[in-house]
Amino acid sequence: LLGRADPDLHGGKWPSALDLLDEAARDSKLRFRDEPVTEERLARLFAGIYRSLSRDSDALPLARRALTLSTELYGENSVNTLRARSLLAWVLYWADDFTEAASVMQPVMARAPKLLPAKSPELFETQLRYANILAGVYRIDESEAQFRAVIRELQGTSEPLPNRAWRIADAEGDLAAAYTRAGRWQDALDLLRKNAPLDANPPANDLKTALNHQGNLITVQNVLGDPR
Repeated sequence: LLGRADPDLHGGKWPSALDLLDEAARDSKLRFRDEPVTEERLARLFAGIYRSLSRDSDALPLARRALTLSTELYGENSVNTLRARSLLAWVLYWADDFTEAASVMQPVMARAPKLLPAKSPELFETQLRYANILAGVYRIDESEAQFRAVIRELQGTSEPLPNRAWRIADAEGDLAAAYTRAGRWQDALDLLRKNAPLDANPPANDLKTALNHQGNLITVQNVLGDPR
């Protein structure tokens, strides 16, 4: 990846980080076709990066490839495959394929409590992904129950948890988005207003998420007749 930064390989132009990412993602399948362990790791890595960049059409084939390879290499009941499956479901969710996302995520929820440490950030993130996916298929009551369960765990756990208050606010922001799908605008407004101070000053790595919650607050206020 670093070697490809040579401008002589790009017609004399300095390549951007995205240019190098795209080249590496294209090359990895061919370069490591005889090394499936490495290909799986890279496919999952690149899929996650593309998801963070909201380039879900690029992320989707890589996430599918990572799950196929992981299942072949490690079996369905491994942590690697659990992570690959969860990532694919999350990419599908953001690609608006909520039905397949729910189907892909279902086995994850059956296995995650056995494969991931209890009360770990990774387990909480997995459970919150499922709550969002449930809202995507309009299973709002189940989604709310899942959100509430995770929020209670976040509030009650004695485990050290960085940015605990922000994690709770983020989960409640996603619950508010689920409420909007059900037309529960006032419930959404109450949660978003409650957490507005945290959304205005989020951890550095969560700025995009906070902006999303702020955008939802604007939408809800407008729907309820307060466009100011």
